[in-house]
Amino acid sequence: MSAHYSEVIVTEKPTVALAFAKYLSDRGYRTIRVEGVKAFEFRRNGLLSLSIGLRGHVLDYDFPSEYNIWAKVDPRELFFTKPILVVREGAGKYVRALRTLAKRTRR
Repeated sequence: MSAHYSEVIVTEKPTVALAFAKYLSDRGYRTIRVEGVKAFEFRRNGLLSLSIGLRGHVLDYDFPSEYNIWAKVDPRELFFTKPILVVREGAGKYVRALRTLAKRTRR
C-alpha cells in the first residue's frame, strides 16, 4: 500500500466502514487490506479516501503492573496513580493499521 489519502474514516465496525465507502464514493470502492485489516478505498470529490472498521475498542486503561496485585495495594492509592493505555488482546493489527494509515493521510 503506497497510496496517500486525503482522509481516512475510522469506524467501530467493518460494516459501518463499508457503508461509508458505498455512500461517500464518487463511483464505487475497492476492498484492500492494511496490516491484515479489511479497508475500503474510494474517491470522494475526486480525492482518494479510505474507510476502515475496527472491532470495538482497541485500547483500555489499566494500572501499572505493580498496582494489579489487589491484596497488596491500598485502594486509596489508586486515586493518585496515573493509568496507562494498553492494547486490548487481539487488537494489535488494528493499532498497526492505524499507525500505517496515519503516515499516509493528510487529515
